[in-house]
Amino acid sequence: MSKGWTIGTIEFPINNWRAPNRELLMELALIRFDPKSLEVEKLYVLDNEERGKVTAGYYPCPILVETGEKTLLNIFDYRAILGNSPDIIRMQFDNLEFLR
Repeated sequence: MSKGWTIGTIEFPINNWRAPNRELLMELALIRFDPKSLEVEKLYVLDNEERGKVTAGYYPCPILVETGEKTLLNIFDYRAILGNSPDIIRMQFDNLEFLR
């Protein structure tokens, strides 16, 4: 793991429902938690801004890419949303944003 990926915390991409009884539709999230207490420190919603019905997807594969200037978090996944066939998707984020 790179220095940018963890500083006393662990980040893990998950599929997520934020409301009880799945009242809100499934989304892709990144959860940051303390490895000793397992207390959740922050939850980032990465995908499903459309609040569409995801019928398949969210089995994320994260990789870190060192550019020389910064570390980028890339997440590859697939999803079928709003009745469409599944697509392969890639999301890219500045990893330091998740450490704030």
